[in-house]
Amino acid sequence: MGGVARSRPGRAGSRPERAWTRDSSRSALRAAHPGCEAQLHRRRYHLSLALGIGANTAIFSLWNGVLRSSLPAVHKPEQLVMLSNPDEAGMWTGRTDGERDWLTHAEFEKLRDHANNFSALMASQTSLSTWQVRFDGGEWEEACGRLVSGGFFDVLGVSPAIGRVFTTAEDRDETPYAVLSYNYWQRRFGGRPDVLGKTFTLHSAVLTIIGVASRGFISETSGQQPDLWLPLRMQPSVFPGRDWLHDTPPSKTMWLHVFGRLKPVVSQAQAEAQANVIFKAGLESFYGPICVTGTPAPVSGSAAQDPAGRAWSVRDAP
Repeated sequence: MGGVARSRPGRAGSRPERAWTRDSSRSALRAAHPGCEAQLHRRRYHLSLALGIGANTAIFSLWNGVLRSSLPAVHKPEQLVMLSNPDEAGMWTGRTDGERDWLTHAEFEKLRDHANNFSALMASQTSLSTWQVRFDGGEWEEACGRLVSGGFFDVLGVSPAIGRVFTTAEDRDETPYAVLSYNYWQRRFGGRPDVLGKTFTLHSAVLTIIGVASRGFISETSGQQPDLWLPLRMQPSVFPGRDWLHDTPPSKTMWLHVFGRLKPVVSQAQAEAQANVIFKAGLESFYGPICVTGTPAPVSGSAAQDPAGRAWSVRDAP
């Protein structure tokens, strides 16, 4: 989204290659479409991911009462958890053994497919984007939106007002579909039902409107108001010339918030333990074997010194 690309703030032990964008949630959203501005109110539960000196760290945040009360139309928000830092939005491309705020697409997929202590997981682009779109060959206009995974609406428990919302089928292929917010549907199209099937252009992509989110649902983040949502798999078309879906060692593209819904019979500790095993296995697959002390085992290539194992423990941070 808008904002000047800049280097990630220095953190002990980090080894940046390049950074596209990094903004705090507040400053990033103020630069976007006026309807996208957010006032974020959270009490964070930090998750320390460390197994030795130089180990990566990240945030695993639980929704608190203040945030739950400001997420209308979300089903049982007390069951939702985040595996990323809710107070940061942007992107980081490179390698680092410093703090991790976001996850890559591959990391999300591995957790989604194997972390069965969650009833479901979904991912969303950390930053809202302001796009130039054109409906049915008309004039170019501004719309605020976000890329999300196919399970986005299902995890949040949000049903369509009309049409349908995304499903996990949208995670398998590049499907040129869009779901509108209820407010945008009313404001831009007067609430007309014939909006279904209408097409619009974004860059060279032609997308079809398949549904409208339920009345009252605004966003997964307090205060943010996207006009529309697009599938994550549309990233190459929405941001041409960039590949944020695949990582090539030693570089990763971290740009996603990941949300999960805990199963009723699963404790937070159980979910953390399982996610830790899956996440560490993903690091080993990407970089090579990782010792339990947090010091990577000797492997060839520059990436050998960067990864580290992670142990998760929750501590309350006001």
